[in-house]
Amino acid sequence: MILQHFTSVQLFRSSAVGTLCPAQSRMMPAVVRKSLDVFSGRRDRDALRNPNWASSMQRAPAMSMPAVKIRPAALRDVPTLTRWDGEQHVITATSDDPSVPDKFDWNHELAPRADGTQFFVAEVEERPIGILGVLDPARERTHYWGAVAVNLRAIDIWIGEKDALGKGYGSQMMKWAIDYCFAEPNVVAIVVDPLYSNTRAHRFYEKFGFRRVERRQFDAISDCLVMRLEKGSYDAR
Repeated sequence: MILQHFTSVQLFRSSAVGTLCPAQSRMMPAVVRKSLDVFSGRRDRDALRNPNWASSMQRAPAMSMPAVKIRPAALRDVPTLTRWDGEQHVITATSDDPSVPDKFDWNHELAPRADGTQFFVAEVEERPIGILGVLDPARERTHYWGAVAVNLRAIDIWIGEKDALGKGYGSQMMKWAIDYCFAEPNVVAIVVDPLYSNTRAHRFYEKFGFRRVERRQFDAISDCLVMRLEKGSYDAR
């Protein structure tokens, strides 16, 4: 199951600053005069000469988002992953029954395994913020997905740190996971299984091209919506 919770520049009228006399203006450094011109009557004359001037002033510079770095999960991550399992936002996104959280035995999960399952930790500025699971549903040792076709991959993704929610990190993680899965030539599609009640997660996956397949009750706490992304449709985006 998946967790997904996912400036304008104000232009002032010239009256708010006042008008400088020519002598005062000449005494000021050029950079100061240029700044004050923005808030003087000269701004209005410039706007008349160039209709795009005002709209260009209103465009604030884009704020850069810290890049998410992905690395393989390791046993040293077990305390952090265990703590995340107890976070309320994680429980809500991974179990329909909050009294029965979907907890992992991380020491067991991260031990070497032959079924191809891999876990990755997402970090922002060297701080772990989320976890990715990539698995082959036809080989996964618990057979959670039941009888499925070969050449598929399944992804689990969630943000563990509450203060990292809603900042676009999940989108960076998902883009990385999709590219990672489809880098294998034989993989034809990816499946995910957000809770049926987690409509925010449904919209999140649809943004990447996933399509709704069916509602499926995997176990007592997992009433899910199966969604699927075809490699061909993703490559064509």
